[in-house]
Amino acid sequence: MGEWIKKGLINYDPYLAQYLDFNDERIKKGWDSVVLVDGMEGSGKSNLAIACAYYNDPTLTAERIVFTPEQFLSAVDNAKKGQAIVYDEFVTGGLGTDFMSLFQKTIIKKLVMCRKKGLYLYLVIPNIFFLGRYFATHRTTYLIHNYTPDGIKRGEWRVYNYETKKKLYARGKRTDYSYSPSDGAPKWDKRGTYLKTENYPIIDWAEYDRKKEEAIESISLEKKSLKDTARDKALKNAIRFLKEEHRYTNQNISDFLDVSSKSIERWSKKDRQTEVI
Repeated sequence: MGEWIKKGLINYDPYLAQYLDFNDERIKKGWDSVVLVDGMEGSGKSNLAIACAYYNDPTLTAERIVFTPEQFLSAVDNAKKGQAIVYDEFVTGGLGTDFMSLFQKTIIKKLVMCRKKGLYLYLVIPNIFFLGRYFATHRTTYLIHNYTPDGIKRGEWRVYNYETKKKLYARGKRTDYSYSPSDGAPKWDKRGTYLKTENYPIIDWAEYDRKKEEAIESISLEKKSLKDTARDKALKNAIRFLKEEHRYTNQNISDFLDVSSKSIERWSKKDRQTEVI
């Protein structure tokens, strides 16, 4: 392996730089550059993605590191030709498959614009197997897997090129979601190490942390709203069933569900309003 390559404030592993240079060539030829970055939670995949985006676009700012679908759409609309956007799924991973579906639909809607603008997209996800087949195997150029050999050590990566990525995904989805060749997964194409990005002032890290915290709070409220909606629906259905099938009064239902009679009256009123609407 040759000498590390300095780009801006950061030194890069020459093998990793080869793939990042490939992104530049794609943009020059009128292609887009959509790169997946995955890895164990806390392994440093967000820092790795930001370092890669900075390599392709030294003008990168915290404004173009996004955490929600709304922020992503705004970033694409406002980005200038040749700029990079990092879509960091880290804080929204708790929404599971429903969020990943929205995550992919949001990006697909904007891919045409990204190509016209010549944008670099780095998509940070827990693992490639969370994605749908089209996105994992066809629409993304390659995968940078942030690797930790023992669950403690950070700073290592493995790259799966377009074809190897397809094989990894197909085998993993069919079997055990493993990246390990000892389990039968295809071997990566290149591997290496990277420096701790947050030690360098390539972006406003305080602003990055503020946006992350804001996204965590908004997602927590969204999850609570979804839970409340499901609870409301279950209560309305239970009240309706007890009234229609068993002729229960509000007081009967209150005693049965151990809920105040005022709450039962309120839910009954909401149910009647819904029927009218």
